[in-house]
Amino acid sequence: MIPPVLYRQPVPLDSNLHRTKRLVDQPDFSSAAAMHLAYVSVAELPIAALDFIVVFIEAAAPPPGGKSPLLPVALLGAQVDENLYLQDGQWTSRYIPAFFRRHPFANGPRRGRDDQPVVLVDTASPRLSETEGQRLFDDDGKPSEALNGWLGFLNMFDREYQQTIEFCATLQQRDLLKPMSAQMTLPDGQELSLGGFLVFDTDKYRALSQRVKAELADNGMLTVLHTHLASLGNIRYLAERKARRLGKSSATTPT
Repeated sequence: MIPPVLYRQPVPLDSNLHRTKRLVDQPDFSSAAAMHLAYVSVAELPIAALDFIVVFIEAAAPPPGGKSPLLPVALLGAQVDENLYLQDGQWTSRYIPAFFRRHPFANGPRRGRDDQPVVLVDTASPRLSETEGQRLFDDDGKPSEALNGWLGFLNMFDREYQQTIEFCATLQQRDLLKPMSAQMTLPDGQELSLGGFLVFDTDKYRALSQRVKAELADNGMLTVLHTHLASLGNIRYLAERKARRLGKSSATTPT
């Protein structure tokens, strides 16, 4: 989950190579302008659902004889290569997914005896400076207080990612998702179709045994799934953003 459009030069963070680097506290998300969807964790899904349509997609090709792994994503655009939630490099939504907030850092592949992920830093990020911002390392090469805060955030992101993988695996095992598409009509009559995603199948849920239903409710999955379904109503606001981007009336008719 390190898209090249967002991370142009990700390299392992090194206390020797990056001893003098500083981080400017002025994020610019312009590189995400062509991202029409983004991963959100199950932990942040309830709050992300207030601003975005959150659905599930196949995240990779299926392994031999298996199923494609799934992930929840926020829809950021009505078409590929557009982000309707960005303006002049800044988010216009109330919530910014952790997927973006972690930049210019990210977790890389796991390695070593403790199976810890490698910490990456995007050296092409304009937030990295030699003269401005908070230092990443002290003179002895130890992580600064600011960097330790980022490392804690990355660890939390990694834990929540693993929880999300388990959540989606349960949905697949219970066969609780179904394909869905949606249409929106702009003021000039142009119709846009959103598809290729999966949503919670309430009919299949109702067919489950009471024991399994109680299990899903007890572990919090049912609450998350209802929040996901409620987020589908945000198609109206996505359509309004699209109309404004085109310079048309904000009145739209999603169907």
